[in-house]
Amino acid sequence: MIVHSLLVHESTIFRHIKNFIAEQKLAPENFASFSHLDKEQTMQLIKHLS
Repeated sequence: MIVHSLLVHESTIFRHIKNFIAEQKLAPENFASFSHLDKEQTMQLIKHLS
């Protein structure tokens, strides 16, 4: 896992992800990038990471 290789505590990673989701920083702003996940996969991933 990345967490182990970087020696970062798991709760720190989850907190950062939660903050990114809360501040909608994961949404593409310039439409230069697009998701490789469909809407259902995205919701499953968010649920899993929350």
